[in-house]
Amino acid sequence: MRLSELVWQALQSGYISPELEAEIGRICAPDFDLSAEDEYYLDRLMGAMLTGEVVGLHLSDAIAS
Repeated sequence: MRLSELVWQALQSGYISPELEAEIGRICAPDFDLSAEDEYYLDRLMGAMLTGEVVGLHLSDAIAS
């Protein structure tokens, strides 16, 4: 899945599941060069997390839902 799709999913749901976080981490690995578009979406996600628009979902919460 593309980073833009993952960020859109997080913005729509309002949270980042552990699976989503792992996939974003895989895409943004240190040995991977991000495109300008990917950097935009990563900045958008970080901004949303700073404002509380998107929150992290703990693993125990993900299992319960």
